[in-house]
Amino acid sequence: MDKNKLKALSFDELRTLYRNFLHSQDISKLTIDTAYSDTFYLWRKGSKELFWDTVTDTDFENVAKSELIKTLSEHSTGNVKSLASNYLSHLKRFRLFLSSNGTMESVEIKKPIKVKPINMSREIIINKMYVGGYLLEGDNIGHEIINLYKADDGKNYIYLNSQGTIDLSHGKNRITVLMVRKFATKTYKVLAKADGVTILDFADSRLPRKER
Repeated sequence: MDKNKLKALSFDELRTLYRNFLHSQDISKLTIDTAYSDTFYLWRKGSKELFWDTVTDTDFENVAKSELIKTLSEHSTGNVKSLASNYLSHLKRFRLFLSSNGTMESVEIKKPIKVKPINMSREIIINKMYVGGYLLEGDNIGHEIINLYKADDGKNYIYLNSQGTIDLSHGKNRITVLMVRKFATKTYKVLAKADGVTILDFADSRLPRKER
């Protein structure tokens, strides 16, 4: 597929095509899942034009690093230099995809690209559901039951009881949410599990910045 046809693809169409390419490579599922999102950071936070201008620039590495740092500084509260390095690795792999399609000249890789997650430690959030004495009154249904319903877009959204906030020191790790209810003394029943959850930073402005 030539460059113009690739550039004409929508965001979702290009990501689907790229995901097929990733599955043909000798890389882990975790790397594929991360690349599926992080490769297109400049498109999501900037624009389609910014993304394409960056990945096809003749001075790619310097231009990409500059644009990533600029965009991350505007949209992220994390370690900008570390994040920029991570996203740059994903863009390098995308250029291999372009090269394999004949869209640009062959890209020379001096050593294998290894994208390391910023922090691979794992955190488990226990989300206790159906709490409160009002559950014992008549036919009341705990409002937390909404956590088990899918939204109109077919996705499940997780809300942490009871205030829905988490300390700012968390969020760079691999997050798993377990939704539980009390089953017996010192025993809880797991109702659902959400893996690979990302903690989003749009806390209520009235909250202290120690929490998101």
